[in-house]
Amino acid sequence: MSTVAVPFEARRSRPISDASAPLALPRAHQHPWDAALPMEFQRGDYFFLPGDPARSVFLIRSGTARLGRLLDSGGELTLDLAGPGEIVGEEALFGVTQRVRLAQALSGVTAIPLPVAMLFRSLERDAGLALALTRIVWERGRRLEGRAVEGTFTDCRRRLCRALLDVGDRFGVDEPEGRRIAVRLTHEDLARLIGAARETVTPLLVRLRREGAIDYDRTRILIRDPGRLAS
Repeated sequence: MSTVAVPFEARRSRPISDASAPLALPRAHQHPWDAALPMEFQRGDYFFLPGDPARSVFLIRSGTARLGRLLDSGGELTLDLAGPGEIVGEEALFGVTQRVRLAQALSGVTAIPLPVAMLFRSLERDAGLALALTRIVWERGRRLEGRAVEGTFTDCRRRLCRALLDVGDRFGVDEPEGRRIAVRLTHEDLARLIGAARETVTPLLVRLRREGAIDYDRTRILIRDPGRLAS
């Protein structure tokens, strides 16, 4: 397991020079975090680890992060991915005082830490924000439920194909040759996402490439034939 480049409590937020895209969450009012300084994470940095205090929710402004759990074996299981406009660390909203999950950057990530007390005040006066957060949490629960069912009733190849389609739908960019997943995912990242060993995932990826369903190199995965992945 990789380590955090700078301890979570010691990381200094750095102001972002360009104002990039506006936050995806709707608002009927100005919120206290509108003036907050975002934090920057590099690929591999952890937002938090199990056992850390759960005092904030992180709103992803750019980049992609993963939510995961530590396994008794010492490995990690990826539960979900989060992109711009989504949150990580939502357990802090439900009275959890210590983290039970981990959150890690899969790319360069800009995120805004939202202290729970501040967020509750905003939710009380902004029904649109409350609805948006509820939808994010519900969608994550739906994806986790779907993966739990797949993990019980489908083999590794089927889980891998469905994971590629899901990530492609959420984070893909259309190109002439197919749909490129705009997140750098290693074989280990994919293995963690489907609950399998990297040694199992690599031969499956090779086979899917030979079949023309995908293409990939060290920096990208390209979905060439989504129909084959779905079959």
